[in-house]
Amino acid sequence: MRKVCFSYSYMYHFNPREGTPAASMSGRIADKVKGDRLSRVIEVQKGLTKSLMESRVGSIEEVLIEGLSRRKKTELLARTQRDEMVVFPAPASRVGSFARFD
Repeated sequence: MRKVCFSYSYMYHFNPREGTPAASMSGRIADKVKGDRLSRVIEVQKGLTKSLMESRVGSIEEVLIEGLSRRKKTELLARTQRDEMVVFPAPASRVGSFARFD
């Protein structure tokens, strides 16, 4: 993870699906162990994401304004060209337009 350094990742612990070869394999790992391992991986990713976002502070980004923020109706949700979410205060009339930030 540290070598590739993804901005984000979606993680979950492995669950074998009935009817697949993995469902009948022996030597299953306990759910607690899977949960503990997943928690550690998530913490690594949080640190990587934070570092990447902090490295972009002060840069100029063009974003597409997609809609209202779920948390505050006075803020808009936008995405960068790298599919990173940005939230900022602006009127709802800006939805569907582009904005540049520095």
